[in-house]
Amino acid sequence: MKSVQKEKLMLTKKKLLALNKIITVAHTKGGVGKSTSVWHLGVMLDNYGADVTILDLDYQQTCSMANAIRSANNLKPLNVIKINDEVELQAFFNGWEQGVLLVDVGGFDSNLHRSAMVGADIILTPLKPSTTELLGFKAFVHVLDEIRRPEIKVFFNNIHSNATRFEDIKELISSEYSNATFLDAVIRNRGNYDTALGDGMGVSEIIKENNLAIKSNNEIVKLAYELLNSEV
Repeated sequence: MKSVQKEKLMLTKKKLLALNKIITVAHTKGGVGKSTSVWHLGVMLDNYGADVTILDLDYQQTCSMANAIRSANNLKPLNVIKINDEVELQAFFNGWEQGVLLVDVGGFDSNLHRSAMVGADIILTPLKPSTTELLGFKAFVHVLDEIRRPEIKVFFNNIHSNATRFEDIKELISSEYSNATFLDAVIRNRGNYDTALGDGMGVSEIIKENNLAIKSNNEIVKLAYELLNSEV
């Protein structure tokens, strides 16, 4: 198993260096993989030289804690910032000038989280492809309607390694919310995502360990490439 060709990611890197993008990873349902996605995207992009900041709005502060572990393990820490109120958030957004800002919001509805979505260039939503997920997604759609943010990008996360067909769940989601764009990138259910995060690392930093780590890295690279190039 080979890692994704660097030439492909370099196309993204060249554009990343000139990007000024705020990407809020959001869903009102907890446990869908928002913090894990933000962390691994942030580490991978940082390792490739992009100007990346993580804004940690999640009360669990997963990214902040992972960054503290990273620093304690003598790894270069990411730029992780914590903000607690809407006024401070709005000022931060207004002052944002360059780079990729990844915003991690908690799995519940709040004015702070709504402000993070309103101010974003892209709303990215991880979902598990199951009918039960639609129950939580309906609540999220209600929030999107209220803040008048019609477009979101959706990717399937924490997927069984053998799952390949997602047409039915896409149709169900689209019936609830027609303005959802589905990314081709799929993040599988692999233990090395949690293991790496627990060590303050990203899967892009453990690709020499085994083939599963390489597969995980390839998934994150594809997600970043597809997400960012579609908007440039």
